[in-house]
Amino acid sequence: MKAMRTQVVLITTLLILTTIPVLLREVDGGAPIFSASVNILGTGYSGSSHEPRDMEVAPDGRIYILYEGNPTFYYGAYIVYSDDDGLTWSEPIRADDVLRDGNESNDNYFMEFKVRPHMDIGPDGTVYVVWTDYREYNEEAAFHHPIQIRLSVAEDGVHFGRSVRVSPVPPDRTQDAYYPDVAVNDDGRVFVVWLDEREVGSKKNVWSSYTDNNGETWSPVLRVDTDDMYNSNIHIKNPRCVMYGDRVYVTWHDDRDHTYGVKPYIAISEDGGATFSPEREFTDDLVEGNVRDMVFPAVDDSGTLYLAWNDMRSGKSEIWFVRSTDGGGNFTPDTRLIDPPADAQDMNPYISTMDSGKLLVTWERQVEYTNNFGNPSQEKDIYFINSTDSGSTFGGMLRVDDSDRFSEDRNDQEAPVGAYASNGRVICAYWGYFKKGDGVARSLFVARHSRTMEGSVNLPAIYDLSFFGESDFDPVVGSTSTVFTFNMTYQDWDNDEPRQGFPRIQLFRDGAGTDPLFPEPIVMEKLRGERDIYYMDGVPYRVNLTVPEEGSFHWRVEVADESDAAIVRSPLLPGPVIDDTMPHVEILGPEPQVWNASDRVKCRI
Repeated sequence: MKAMRTQVVLITTLLILTTIPVLLREVDGGAPIFSASVNILGTGYSGSSHEPRDMEVAPDGRIYILYEGNPTFYYGAYIVYSDDDGLTWSEPIRADDVLRDGNESNDNYFMEFKVRPHMDIGPDGTVYVVWTDYREYNEEAAFHHPIQIRLSVAEDGVHFGRSVRVSPVPPDRTQDAYYPDVAVNDDGRVFVVWLDEREVGSKKNVWSSYTDNNGETWSPVLRVDTDDMYNSNIHIKNPRCVMYGDRVYVTWHDDRDHTYGVKPYIAISEDGGATFSPEREFTDDLVEGNVRDMVFPAVDDSGTLYLAWNDMRSGKSEIWFVRSTDGGGNFTPDTRLIDPPADAQDMNPYISTMDSGKLLVTWERQVEYTNNFGNPSQEKDIYFINSTDSGSTFGGMLRVDDSDRFSEDRNDQEAPVGAYASNGRVICAYWGYFKKGDGVARSLFVARHSRTMEGSVNLPAIYDLSFFGESDFDPVVGSTSTVFTFNMTYQDWDNDEPRQGFPRIQLFRDGAGTDPLFPEPIVMEKLRGERDIYYMDGVPYRVNLTVPEEGSFHWRVEVADESDAAIVRSPLLPGPVIDDTMPHVEILGPEPQVWNASDRVKCRI
């Protein structure tokens, strides 16, 4: 549930800004890190958009990603899920009911668009998805049917039934509804908030409704904002909601205060959404004309409320946040999460929590650069930071996407979401580019953090063991002067680097591994150099050596990580055969063996 999984980070120290090194694309070897990003949709579902909207974790540990995708040009709400902490993912599941509602007329053009989806999970694992629905839309004013908000429910998280309409038919058919969000409390009450033109037509206001029976019946719609309902010069955007018991928090941003620019607001209900207190500001910023938008609300298991937003008070976009421990009665002073470098801007935070006080924040960083034409341009990357003490302190900032690991890449990665798996491992997803043919396509990518709540607990693994000599004739056979190359890949899911003196190789004269050839094992070296510190993805090692005596040998590799855990050994494998006897060459042709026009002969060694 969002009340358990969507939080913001905050710092309680007055006006002290957290400053974290900014270019942490390359961390120290063995430090926590994110895995290589995986395109979990492959290429078969690639379209122009697969933008993640939410990531939630069910009580049984299943991880869900809800995204807005258009594999067939038309946009829809899709879900993928993982039952193994993000290692593997299901095929996409259509969460909206465009193909199940029995109305073929809505399966085309605008009518098929199901956009801006959001989700939450109930205490029993039921998945709730809301979206903006165009199924009855018609561009001709005389036949216009309003854009609406709909809800779909899957009790098993997979099989979604027919959707129900959330936003009632408005008094005027030209009045549309947009941009819903949904939250569920422990009693199973489903609360939905959205923007609606009802009763006005020229301005969107914040409206809400709730259901206690999975959408069979709904409460009367309730307007949440209290500003001038008819003032079309006020622009309200990005309504979001979270629940903690019967308390409902609704946030949005608008520009009603023309002196101080765009501001975020919060309205609070103490009775499950039946009534709301008047909205109020929660930032302490008085910079005139400032833009503070895209506020993200969340609560943790102790009921602490966190709010994060984009803020332009310094002249560029940064992420700021506050916290309330008394149900929104009082807030801490505004605090900047990260001070981005001069050529960068931070925006669009997404927050998640686990238990009480464990917080993660993932966001976009937009970095300026000069393109090949000498013109200024911008690239978006994904970053992450977390706290284990309710935001009092934070660990180091990490790069989530891997687009620049070994070569420069200027494609955008954006729209991050994240969550804690059941074991505390952080999973992040984003919308990014991948190479397809001679061009690029966009898809949904996932990266896994290298640590869980238990810290470094995994033993390293050994794979891709191989060796070869210098001879194409028989790469296993050589002499005491032949250089043999031995290869292996070291992998550690905690991203622990190898302990000093590892990985190492030893050759044995016997097949039981009791008679070592060398006095001490030989340490192997990284194939791609010291820059390759992505141990959780597998780092190849190699060593070149000569075997100083004749015979048939076996070999084995040993690895150990920096956590001082046990040594891991590979199986004992057949190795090189060393023979210093001069080869016997038998000439097979031509016959007879006389001078001839060719300088080649056929022979057997």
